[in-house]
Amino acid sequence: MPGLESNTPVDLGGHWAEAFSKFGWGDGDNNTSGTDLVAQEIRALGYEVATEFWGIHNYMVQDMLKDGEMVISDWVRLGYDNPRDYLPSELINALDGAFKPYPEPALFD
Repeated sequence: MPGLESNTPVDLGGHWAEAFSKFGWGDGDNNTSGTDLVAQEIRALGYEVATEFWGIHNYMVQDMLKDGEMVISDWVRLGYDNPRDYLPSELINALDGAFKPYPEPALFD
């Protein structure tokens, strides 16, 4: 896939952070395949990623492990907190580089 492997940013049609929001990708009505592309990039960095639908809302990243350790802490309000506030900075930087820049979504509290 493009992105990390080719140094050509992938155009998701929105910001990668939408893959971590309950209301991302138009509350699950648009481009939920973007979540799979984000998860694929994260897996390429050595993480385990679990994705699933949040009821009738967005298909999103639900859990992540790195070397058997939880990445998304228990204190995170999954689906509501901005992933920039809880993901490791090297992962954020990699995602910023892997995907075409879009304005950050106004989806987080």
